Amino acid sequence: MKNISKFLTVAATVVAAFSPVALATDAGPVVAWGSPPLYGTCNSVAGGWDFTLARLNNGTIVAWGSNSNGQCNVPASLGACQAIAAGRYHSLALKNNGTVEAWGAGTTNTGSGSEYGQAIVPASLGACKAVAAGQYHSAAIQNDGTVVAWGAGTTNTGLNNNFGQAIVPVTLGACKAITAGMNHTVAVKETGAVVAWGSNGSGQCNVPVSLGTCKAVAAGNGHTVALQDDGTVVTWGSNSLGQATVPASLGPCKAIAAGLNHTVAMKLDGTVVAWGDNTYGQCNVLGDLGACIAIAAGSKDTVAITADGVLVAWGFGYYGQSTVPESLGACTAIAAGIWHTVALQENGTVVAWGAGTSYSGIFGLGQSIVPPSLGACKAIAAGSYHTVAMKEDGTVVAWGDNTQGECNVPASLGACKAIAAGAEHSLSIKIDGSVVAWGYNFHGECTVPATLGPCKDIAGGGYHTVAIREDGMVVAWGNNSYGQCNVPVTLGACKAISASNHTVALQEDGTVVAWGRNNYGQSTIPGDLGPCRAIAAGSYYTVALRVDGTVVAWGQDDYGQIMLPSTLGPCDAIAAGYHHALAIQSQPPCPTDLDGSGEVDGGDIGMILLDFGPCPGCPTDLDGSGEVDGGDIGMVLLEFGACQ
Repeated sequence: MKNISKFLTVAATVVAAFSPVALATDAGPVVAWGSPPLYGTCNSVAGGWDFTLARLNNGTIVAWGSNSNGQCNVPASLGACQAIAAGRYHSLALKNNGTVEAWGAGTTNTGSGSEYGQAIVPASLGACKAVAAGQYHSAAIQNDGTVVAWGAGTTNTGLNNNFGQAIVPVTLGACKAITAGMNHTVAVKETGAVVAWGSNGSGQCNVPVSLGTCKAVAAGNGHTVALQDDGTVVTWGSNSLGQATVPASLGPCKAIAAGLNHTVAMKLDGTVVAWGDNTYGQCNVLGDLGACIAIAAGSKDTVAITADGVLVAWGFGYYGQSTVPESLGACTAIAAGIWHTVALQENGTVVAWGAGTSYSGIFGLGQSIVPPSLGACKAIAAGSYHTVAMKEDGTVVAWGDNTQGECNVPASLGACKAIAAGAEHSLSIKIDGSVVAWGYNFHGECTVPATLGPCKDIAGGGYHTVAIREDGMVVAWGNNSYGQCNVPVTLGACKAISASNHTVALQEDGTVVAWGRNNYGQSTIPGDLGPCRAIAAGSYYTVALRVDGTVVAWGQDDYGQIMLPSTLGPCDAIAAGYHHALAIQSQPPCPTDLDGSGEVDGGDIGMILLDFGPCPGCPTDLDGSGEVDGGDIGMVLLEFGACQ
């Protein structure tokens, strides 16, 4: 198979950190999953405030990201749709029959909070051909071209989010395209003329008199973007962050999108260009993106659909932490932080990717910059924004965010046998079994109990610490806001531990027990789980590795973190980050037995022929050349017969 983790990304707000699972295993390939979720191929996408909608090729709508107001709760009865729109806290879908459905905030019209009736589709609304969603208002173009708007802005008082954005000009006439900004609305008439109304504090409704006929419009917070019929992009309104300054070299385009304070365009050849606010990297178009068929811009992120229908995202939370490097070799351990990933290759080399590959940007804290002098290691751990490694001689090294001293490894530490990392603290178990902790200690997470005694495993949660003593008993200390330190009195001897804002323990008999925060069921063990050999606690979800190598995940799934890849197969190790998860796949007894038949035969050659050509990272690329070719067939022929 091709690298299933390519282009997978994730986004979220920091509230906790996680205890990575870093297990010594037979080396194998790393697989990652998270956001965008592993849905089928897509053909259109819409970016909301902190969530995304996508339309699959079969017309089905999927959603991921923040679900504070149910904006990602796609109605089960929705059916196939032809268009989508994402507002601040609400979603719209245009069904194939022309009817509009809405969900999320605005199912009432109290005028308080985010309730402005933006999700109450007017009963009189006829069949439509386009929809748009703003901050607290919605709009649609009916089949006859008339525009209808509802939600906030049905008055023009300038108070309580009412800027007239839902008051459709009586002279508007028939329209063919529409968009909604935070508090303004823009439409393209059938004639190609652009009309804008609503909030105009930044001149976002001042359509340039020189604007030619247009075919598309997009609206951000205080700026507006138009795509003229000749492909020229024109912008106006707020330009405080360069969002309304079109790059001189842009050239003709075929699609546009506007985020809160950034702009995105797709050129005629499908390449994507973005400009404006880049605080979260939302304008850092991926270098290997290639040609795309659709684009969207959220408040702080950008989403694109590649020519083969794959969702790609970058910006806030989307730092490539789930994009496994194609050059990564077989690994023996993995760890996941908030938005970065760390892997320990079979030769002891540490590789890291995702956020922190630089010291720039809000989350560029160097957590993914592996010290060049590190050398071979035997264990790794990842905190929120820092990384910890244990060298072959047992010495500990840490890098990344050091705001709380989490990277200040005690000079007297000496050789260790285990390490872990919490949100902003680091942990180790010395050779003699004693526990040492450093970093943030506001909740006492670094204050090791004097009576603890020698330990064999340790984990760092958001702001608490959990250890397994040599006798298998579990001890926890630090923040106990959710009962994550209340070790069950019935808990037996354990062999592994993991923590976030909940704590998960693996008993000696393979039974998994969890306690602490359970708002998404992350501490409720599935009844059919059975005995396990590894566990990992993510932000609001849990991952377990059964004794047969199958992976099970439960809890929050807002970014696809529990949506396991269908091709995953048996694994040897797991790790859980904020909204992304990892696994090391088990290597088959005989790598050349590609179809798992127990013999190296013509079936394996057939699998090679199916992938023939460039295919870096494919299991059928047996010689690691980056191509599936005659060299791989030769390797199969050398092993022909019973798999040894």
